[in-house]
Amino acid sequence: MQRSPKIILINKIVRFNHAWKASKDMFGDKSNISQALRDQKACLQAELLRDHEGVYLVLDMETESEEPLYSIKLLQEVKLQGAYFKDDAEHIPVRVADKLFTAQELIKLIKR
Repeated sequence: MQRSPKIILINKIVRFNHAWKASKDMFGDKSNISQALRDQKACLQAELLRDHEGVYLVLDMETESEEPLYSIKLLQEVKLQGAYFKDDAEHIPVRVADKLFTAQELIKLIKR
């Protein structure tokens, strides 16, 4: 079964998110590797939001975090490697989204 570019990208985002969290636990939030993994995840998320349909941002009011987060939601659940389904492509801090996207892009991407 061939996977779509969108699903391949979501798999990458999930893997970078797991690697970033493991790196934070091992080396701390300020380590170069942790920051590089975090930044790469955000770049992949920006690519997903810009280049693929059926993807949008929702302000996540439920996840406990030190800063406001957007959940990157998918209109349709996707089956990822490991045979599990996801309806999101992880979280992105509002502050990071504000840097990566123009105000016009955010207006189009955010669902209230």
